[in-house]
Amino acid sequence: HFKYYTTDILLPTHHHRQLESQSPPLLSFSKIVTMCTPPNMRVMFVVLTLLKSLQFLFLFAFSIVLICHIHLHLAYGYQLRRIGWTLLFMTFWILTNAYVGLKGSTHHNKFLLLVHIATEGA
Repeated sequence: HFKYYTTDILLPTHHHRQLESQSPPLLSFSKIVTMCTPPNMRVMFVVLTLLKSLQFLFLFAFSIVLICHIHLHLAYGYQLRRIGWTLLFMTFWILTNAYVGLKGSTHHNKFLLLVHIATEGA
């Protein structure tokens, strides 16, 4: 069912193009609607909170190293200490934002979910 052309490339015929066009879409509107039901939202936010907690632990440890390690300060300057404090503040922001998203999803509170979306990009 393949035709050879002068460029020696195998090209599918019209029959194969029809079969490809009949395949169902990977993500349809009905799948998106069922994905946003309250039970599914709760599961997604529980997983998101667990991942954000792991991110918090890593960034917390990294910021403490930046704040306290004297050899880093001597090698790269004391501005690393400011960067470490900023990173420490941001780690608590991440954890607080994940908690707001989790509470918004468990209670299906649209205001908390809006706050979570608005502060996630900030």
